[in-house]
Amino acid sequence: MILTTYLRRQVLKPFFLVSATLSAIFTIYLLGRYLAQAAEGEIPARVVLELVGWRLLIAQEILLPVTFFFGMVFGLNRLFRKAEMLALFACGFEEKKVWQTFAPLILGFALAVAMVSLFLRPYAWANFFHTKARFEETFDLSRLKGGIFYKLSKDRTFFAQGIDPHEKRAREVFFYQRRGEDVKVIRARECLQKDLPGKIVLLFLQGRQYEFQEEKKLVMISEFESFSLPLPRPVKSREEKLKALPTAKIMKLRTPKARAEIEWRLAAPLGALGLALLGLGISPSRPREKGGRPFLLALLIFVFYFYGQVVLKKAVAQGKIPPFPGIFWAPLSLFLLAFISFHVFWRPK
Repeated sequence: MILTTYLRRQVLKPFFLVSATLSAIFTIYLLGRYLAQAAEGEIPARVVLELVGWRLLIAQEILLPVTFFFGMVFGLNRLFRKAEMLALFACGFEEKKVWQTFAPLILGFALAVAMVSLFLRPYAWANFFHTKARFEETFDLSRLKGGIFYKLSKDRTFFAQGIDPHEKRAREVFFYQRRGEDVKVIRARECLQKDLPGKIVLLFLQGRQYEFQEEKKLVMISEFESFSLPLPRPVKSREEKLKALPTAKIMKLRTPKARAEIEWRLAAPLGALGLALLGLGISPSRPREKGGRPFLLALLIFVFYFYGQVVLKKAVAQGKIPPFPGIFWAPLSLFLLAFISFHVFWRPK
């Protein structure tokens, strides 16, 4: 029992360390990205931490398998290089006993990844999209800056020379809107924002409106003292994208993209299990041997596995390869490599 606890602790320590380090790096990257968008007025600063939190939860589907994989390699390889495993083998602690020690840990970890992939990840994506949509698709002068062109949507662009965020007032305004083949351009001296239930009204003062119709090549110019333009408050559905759909719902779909998404979710725990077994398989080395070989091998394996899985997902989504085994080729290759590694590397040195 003491040896079992000790061996597991040698793997869990580097796992938590690597997991915390990679999560911190990813968090810093996300903070920089969303704070830059907040500084440009694309999203309000108050939702930055919320967006970072959802993205960090989504990333655990990748971070957990890779950190446990490297934790397994770091921990066990250190025991081999310091001859601790050799001492255990000399005292009658067989290889099979080592494998049995880590079997419950590996299976429990694969189950945790399955929960993240099948349930937490789509839930986090749905909330992430919903949070971004509330602000990216909603016009708000209080978070815009003067002198910057803002693409409000694929059909609307806004520019103002100067903006007073407290009064929600802009000066020297340019507004572009396209509906089908009809284009409307508004130039105004001032613009006021009025928030009403279910919509936002822009009140343009002292300006001109240009209307273009591409089919008829017609241009209409009109001057106005005041002109009101209502903007709806569109909120995207929480389930508009496949990766935000609940697993039970997406399994009922029969499109190639839906198959690729569900295979990605099901392959995640299998990949985590394959990586953990492979980490166990490639960790042995001779006492006092330099530890570069297992770590370099682990890095190359993970890179090829991850990008290979991405390529397979795109191929399944585009119908270029059969849906089965499809993405499952990636975890199956890990199981094959793990089987080979146990026969090549796992022997008392």
